[in-house]
Amino acid sequence: MTVKSRLLEILEKEKGETLSGEKLAEELHCTRAAIWKAVKSLREEGYMIEAGPNKGYMLGEERLPILKDINFQVNKGEYVAILGPSGSGKTTLMNMIGCMDVMDSGEYYLDGMAIHKTKEDDLTMVRNQKIGFIFQNYQLIPTYNVMQNIIMPLLMRGMTHEEAEEKCKNTIKLLGLDHRIGHKPNELSGGQKQRLCIARALLKKPKVLILDDSTSAVDTATDAKIRKAFATEIPGTTKIIIAQRISSIQDADRIIVMDNGKIDAFAPHEELLRTNEIYKEVYEAQTQTGGGDFDENGGES
Repeated sequence: MTVKSRLLEILEKEKGETLSGEKLAEELHCTRAAIWKAVKSLREEGYMIEAGPNKGYMLGEERLPILKDINFQVNKGEYVAILGPSGSGKTTLMNMIGCMDVMDSGEYYLDGMAIHKTKEDDLTMVRNQKIGFIFQNYQLIPTYNVMQNIIMPLLMRGMTHEEAEEKCKNTIKLLGLDHRIGHKPNELSGGQKQRLCIARALLKKPKVLILDDSTSAVDTATDAKIRKAFATEIPGTTKIIIAQRISSIQDADRIIVMDNGKIDAFAPHEELLRTNEIYKEVYEAQTQTGGGDFDENGGES
Protein backbone atom coordinates (compact mmCIF):
# COMPACT_ATOMS: atom_id res chain seq x y z
CA MET A 1 0.00 0.00 0.00
CA THR A 2 1.37 3.43 -0.96
CA VAL A 3 1.94 6.33 1.46
CA LYS A 4 -0.88 8.22 -0.29
CA SER A 5 -3.43 5.41 0.10
CA ARG A 6 -2.44 4.86 3.73
CA LEU A 7 -2.70 8.61 4.40
CA LEU A 8 -6.15 8.65 2.80
CA GLU A 9 -7.18 5.77 5.05
CA ILE A 10 -6.03 7.66 8.16
CA LEU A 11 -7.79 10.88 7.09
CA GLU A 12 -11.06 8.98 6.66
CA LYS A 13 -10.63 7.26 10.02
CA GLU A 14 -9.53 10.36 11.96
CA LYS A 15 -12.05 12.91 10.64
CA GLY A 16 -12.05 15.93 12.90
CA GLU A 17 -8.65 15.16 14.43
CA THR A 18 -5.64 17.46 14.07
CA LEU A 19 -2.74 15.27 12.97
CA SER A 20 0.81 16.58 13.24
CA GLY A 21 3.55 15.72 10.77
CA GLU A 22 5.36 13.84 13.52
CA LYS A 23 2.29 11.76 14.39
CA LEU A 24 1.64 10.92 10.73
CA ALA A 25 5.29 9.99 10.13
CA GLU A 26 5.12 7.66 13.13
CA GLU A 27 1.80 6.13 11.97
CA LEU A 28 2.94 5.65 8.37
CA HIS A 29 6.56 4.67 9.14
CA CYS A 30 7.92 7.11 6.57
CA THR A 31 9.59 10.52 6.33
CA ARG A 32 7.76 13.85 6.56
CA ALA A 33 8.94 14.53 2.99
CA ALA A 34 7.03 11.44 1.80
CA ILE A 35 3.93 12.62 3.69
CA TRP A 36 4.16 16.08 2.12
CA LYS A 37 4.40 14.50 -1.35
CA ALA A 38 1.26 12.44 -0.62
CA VAL A 39 -0.62 15.50 0.69
CA LYS A 40 0.34 17.46 -2.44
CA SER A 41 -0.98 14.64 -4.63
CA LEU A 42 -4.28 14.54 -2.71
CA ARG A 43 -4.64 18.30 -3.14
CA GLU A 44 -4.15 17.96 -6.89
CA GLU A 45 -6.83 15.28 -7.00
CA GLY A 46 -9.21 17.63 -5.22
CA TYR A 47 -9.51 15.39 -2.18
CA MET A 48 -9.15 18.15 0.38
CA ILE A 49 -10.14 21.74 1.00
CA GLU A 50 -7.52 23.33 3.24
CA ALA A 51 -8.14 26.80 4.58
CA GLY A 52 -6.13 29.06 6.85
CA PRO A 53 -7.38 32.57 6.05
CA ASN A 54 -7.11 35.74 8.10
CA LYS A 55 -9.44 38.62 7.27
CA GLY A 56 -10.07 42.10 8.62
CA TYR A 57 -11.59 45.40 7.58
CA MET A 58 -10.54 49.02 8.11
CA LEU A 59 -12.67 51.33 10.24
CA GLY A 60 -11.02 54.71 9.84
CA GLU A 61 -7.37 54.03 10.65
CA GLU A 62 -8.11 51.01 12.80
CA ARG A 63 -8.08 47.45 11.40
CA LEU A 64 -10.87 45.26 12.75
CA PRO A 65 -9.96 41.55 12.58
CA ILE A 66 -12.87 39.34 11.45
CA LEU A 67 -11.23 35.92 11.02
CA LYS A 68 -8.28 34.99 13.23
CA ASP A 69 -6.14 31.85 13.38
CA ILE A 70 -8.49 29.86 11.13
CA ASN A 71 -7.12 26.44 10.19
CA PHE A 72 -9.16 23.45 8.97
CA GLN A 73 -9.50 20.77 6.30
CA VAL A 74 -12.62 19.42 4.62
CA ASN A 75 -12.56 16.12 2.74
CA LYS A 76 -14.03 15.58 -0.70
CA GLY A 77 -17.74 14.73 -0.47
CA GLU A 78 -17.99 15.70 3.19
CA TYR A 79 -21.07 17.50 4.57
CA VAL A 80 -19.91 20.31 6.87
CA ALA A 81 -21.96 22.90 8.74
CA ILE A 82 -20.78 26.28 10.05
CA LEU A 83 -22.62 27.48 13.15
CA GLY A 84 -22.27 30.68 15.15
CA PRO A 85 -23.97 33.88 16.31
CA SER A 86 -24.08 37.11 14.32
CA GLY A 87 -20.64 38.69 14.27
CA SER A 88 -18.81 35.38 14.81
CA GLY A 89 -17.29 35.43 11.31
CA LYS A 90 -19.25 32.58 9.73
CA THR A 91 -20.49 34.66 6.75
CA THR A 92 -16.98 36.00 6.11
CA LEU A 93 -15.66 32.43 6.24
CA MET A 94 -18.36 31.39 3.76
CA ASN A 95 -17.28 34.20 1.43
CA MET A 96 -13.66 33.05 1.68
CA ILE A 97 -14.58 29.43 0.88
CA GLY A 98 -16.79 30.56 -2.00
CA CYS A 99 -14.08 32.82 -3.47
CA MET A 100 -16.37 35.84 -3.15
CA ASP A 101 -13.86 37.68 -0.97
CA VAL A 102 -10.08 37.58 -0.67
CA MET A 103 -8.10 36.89 2.46
CA ASP A 104 -5.56 39.31 3.93
CA SER A 105 -3.11 36.51 4.71
CA GLY A 106 -2.92 32.74 4.87
CA GLU A 107 -3.41 29.90 2.40
CA TYR A 108 -6.47 28.30 0.84
CA TYR A 109 -6.44 25.22 -1.41
CA LEU A 110 -9.61 24.21 -3.27
CA ASP A 111 -9.71 21.20 -5.59
CA GLY A 112 -5.94 21.36 -5.95
CA MET A 113 -5.83 25.11 -6.68
CA ALA A 114 -3.91 27.59 -4.52
CA ILE A 115 -6.78 30.09 -4.24
CA HIS A 116 -4.66 32.55 -2.26
CA LYS A 117 -2.42 32.91 -5.32
CA THR A 118 -5.22 33.04 -7.90
CA LYS A 119 -6.02 36.24 -9.84
CA GLU A 120 -9.53 37.73 -9.86
CA ASP A 121 -10.27 36.72 -13.47
CA ASP A 122 -9.41 33.13 -12.63
CA LEU A 123 -11.47 33.29 -9.42
CA THR A 124 -14.50 34.14 -11.56
CA MET A 125 -13.86 30.91 -13.46
CA VAL A 126 -13.52 28.98 -10.18
CA ARG A 127 -16.86 30.35 -8.93
CA ASN A 128 -18.56 29.52 -12.22
CA GLN A 129 -17.19 26.02 -12.68
CA LYS A 130 -16.38 24.63 -9.24
CA ILE A 131 -18.72 26.29 -6.72
CA GLY A 132 -22.50 26.25 -6.37
CA PHE A 133 -24.32 28.77 -4.18
CA ILE A 134 -27.79 28.63 -2.65
CA PHE A 135 -28.68 31.86 -0.85
CA GLN A 136 -31.48 32.73 1.55
CA ASN A 137 -32.73 35.52 -0.73
CA TYR A 138 -32.97 33.15 -3.74
CA GLN A 139 -31.33 35.51 -6.31
CA LEU A 140 -33.75 34.48 -9.05
CA ILE A 141 -34.44 36.52 -12.19
CA PRO A 142 -38.04 37.75 -11.69
CA THR A 143 -38.87 37.97 -15.41
CA TYR A 144 -37.69 34.38 -16.11
CA ASN A 145 -39.82 31.31 -15.52
CA VAL A 146 -38.65 28.20 -13.66
CA MET A 147 -37.07 26.55 -16.70
CA GLN A 148 -35.30 29.76 -17.80
CA ASN A 149 -33.89 30.38 -14.31
CA ILE A 150 -32.60 26.81 -14.07
CA ILE A 151 -30.90 26.59 -17.46
CA MET A 152 -29.29 30.06 -17.34
CA PRO A 153 -25.95 28.83 -15.82
CA LEU A 154 -25.81 26.03 -18.41
CA LEU A 155 -26.31 28.50 -21.25
CA MET A 156 -23.51 30.65 -19.81
CA ARG A 157 -21.24 27.59 -20.04
CA GLY A 158 -21.94 27.20 -23.76
CA MET A 159 -24.82 24.71 -23.92
CA THR A 160 -27.64 25.17 -26.41
CA HIS A 161 -31.22 25.64 -25.14
CA GLU A 162 -32.12 22.13 -26.29
CA GLU A 163 -29.16 20.52 -24.51
CA ALA A 164 -29.76 22.51 -21.32
CA GLU A 165 -33.48 21.72 -21.16
CA GLU A 166 -32.85 18.01 -21.73
CA LYS A 167 -30.16 17.94 -19.03
CA CYS A 168 -32.36 19.50 -16.36
CA LYS A 169 -35.56 17.45 -16.87
CA ASN A 170 -34.68 14.77 -14.29
CA THR A 171 -33.57 17.30 -11.66
CA ILE A 172 -36.76 19.35 -12.08
CA LYS A 173 -38.88 16.21 -11.63
CA LEU A 174 -36.80 15.00 -8.69
CA LEU A 175 -37.41 18.27 -6.84
CA GLY A 176 -41.13 18.31 -7.65
CA LEU A 177 -41.08 21.34 -9.95
CA ASP A 178 -42.16 19.66 -13.18
CA HIS A 179 -45.68 21.13 -12.89
CA ARG A 180 -44.25 24.64 -12.37
CA ILE A 181 -41.90 24.94 -15.36
CA GLY A 182 -43.69 27.93 -16.89
CA HIS A 183 -44.23 29.84 -13.62
CA LYS A 184 -42.24 32.93 -12.62
CA PRO A 185 -40.72 33.38 -9.12
CA ASN A 186 -43.59 35.56 -7.84
CA GLU A 187 -45.96 32.67 -8.58
CA LEU A 188 -44.03 30.21 -6.42
CA SER A 189 -44.09 29.45 -2.70
CA GLY A 190 -40.99 29.96 -0.55
CA GLY A 191 -40.25 26.22 -0.57
CA GLN A 192 -40.62 26.05 -4.35
CA LYS A 193 -38.22 28.97 -4.78
CA GLN A 194 -35.69 27.18 -2.58
CA ARG A 195 -36.03 24.01 -4.66
CA LEU A 196 -35.59 26.09 -7.83
CA CYS A 197 -32.32 27.53 -6.49
CA ILE A 198 -31.16 24.06 -5.48
CA ALA A 199 -32.01 22.64 -8.93
CA ARG A 200 -29.97 25.40 -10.57
CA ALA A 201 -26.99 24.69 -8.32
CA LEU A 202 -27.19 20.90 -8.75
CA LEU A 203 -27.03 21.12 -12.53
CA LYS A 204 -23.61 22.74 -12.31
CA LYS A 205 -22.30 19.57 -10.62
CA PRO A 206 -20.08 21.76 -8.42
CA LYS A 207 -17.07 20.53 -6.49
CA VAL A 208 -18.36 22.53 -3.51
CA LEU A 209 -21.97 23.51 -2.76
CA ILE A 210 -22.47 26.36 -0.27
CA LEU A 211 -25.88 26.83 1.33
CA ASP A 212 -26.54 30.02 3.28
CA ASP A 213 -29.04 28.66 5.85
CA SER A 214 -31.17 27.73 2.84
CA THR A 215 -32.92 24.62 4.13
CA SER A 216 -33.50 25.36 7.83
CA ALA A 217 -37.13 26.47 7.43
CA VAL A 218 -38.41 23.98 4.83
CA ASP A 219 -41.15 21.49 5.62
CA THR A 220 -40.45 17.78 6.04
CA ALA A 221 -41.56 16.82 2.51
CA THR A 222 -39.40 19.51 0.89
CA ASP A 223 -36.42 18.54 3.06
CA ALA A 224 -36.80 14.91 1.92
CA LYS A 225 -36.83 15.97 -1.75
CA ILE A 226 -33.70 18.09 -1.23
CA ARG A 227 -31.81 15.30 0.54
CA LYS A 228 -32.75 12.80 -2.16
CA ALA A 229 -31.57 15.24 -4.86
CA PHE A 230 -28.24 15.72 -3.07
CA ALA A 231 -27.71 11.96 -2.75
CA THR A 232 -28.74 11.24 -6.36
CA GLU A 233 -27.29 14.19 -8.27
CA ILE A 234 -24.14 15.22 -6.39
CA PRO A 235 -22.94 12.38 -4.13
CA GLY A 236 -19.28 13.42 -4.47
CA THR A 237 -19.84 17.14 -3.94
CA THR A 238 -18.59 18.75 -0.73
CA LYS A 239 -21.55 20.47 0.93
CA ILE A 240 -21.08 23.40 3.33
CA ILE A 241 -24.09 24.96 5.03
CA ILE A 242 -24.20 28.11 7.15
CA ALA A 243 -26.77 27.63 9.90
CA GLN A 244 -28.36 29.10 13.03
CA ARG A 245 -30.47 26.14 14.12
CA ILE A 246 -28.74 22.96 15.26
CA SER A 247 -31.74 20.79 14.34
CA SER A 248 -31.18 21.55 10.65
CA ILE A 249 -27.53 20.44 10.60
CA GLN A 250 -27.00 17.85 13.35
CA ASP A 251 -26.68 15.08 10.74
CA ALA A 252 -23.66 16.83 9.16
CA ASP A 253 -20.42 14.85 9.08
CA ARG A 254 -18.78 17.64 11.08
CA ILE A 255 -19.80 21.04 12.42
CA ILE A 256 -17.61 24.14 12.76
CA VAL A 257 -18.55 26.24 15.81
CA MET A 258 -17.50 29.86 15.27
CA ASP A 259 -16.94 32.29 18.13
CA ASN A 260 -15.48 35.79 17.85
CA GLY A 261 -13.76 35.16 14.52
CA LYS A 262 -12.19 31.85 15.54
CA ILE A 263 -13.07 28.18 15.23
CA ASP A 264 -14.04 27.12 18.75
CA ALA A 265 -14.63 23.49 17.74
CA PHE A 266 -14.88 21.27 14.66
CA ALA A 267 -16.46 17.86 15.25
CA PRO A 268 -19.62 15.76 14.74
CA HIS A 269 -22.84 16.63 16.60
CA GLU A 270 -22.59 13.98 19.31
CA GLU A 271 -18.98 14.84 20.10
CA LEU A 272 -19.79 18.56 20.32
CA LEU A 273 -22.57 17.83 22.81
CA ARG A 274 -20.00 16.12 25.03
CA THR A 275 -17.06 18.49 24.61
CA ASN A 276 -18.13 21.99 23.57
CA GLU A 277 -19.90 24.28 26.03
CA ILE A 278 -21.08 26.82 23.41
CA TYR A 279 -22.69 24.12 21.28
CA LYS A 280 -24.19 22.30 24.26
CA GLU A 281 -25.70 25.50 25.67
CA VAL A 282 -27.31 26.48 22.35
CA TYR A 283 -28.59 22.94 21.69
CA GLU A 284 -30.22 22.70 25.12
CA ALA A 285 -31.80 26.14 24.79
CA GLN A 286 -33.17 25.42 21.32
CA THR A 287 -34.45 22.00 22.37
CA GLN A 288 -36.19 23.36 25.47
CA THR A 289 -37.80 26.36 23.76
CA GLY A 290 -38.57 24.59 20.50
CA GLY A 291 -37.62 27.65 18.50
CA GLY A 292 -35.23 30.55 18.05
CA ASP A 293 -31.87 30.83 16.37
CA PHE A 294 -28.30 30.87 17.66
CA ASP A 295 -28.40 34.56 18.65
CA GLU A 296 -31.53 34.09 20.75
CA ASN A 297 -30.22 31.00 22.55
CA GLY A 298 -26.60 31.47 23.38
CA GLY A 299 -23.32 32.85 22.11
CA GLU A 300 -22.11 36.44 22.11
CA SER A 301 -22.66 38.47 18.95
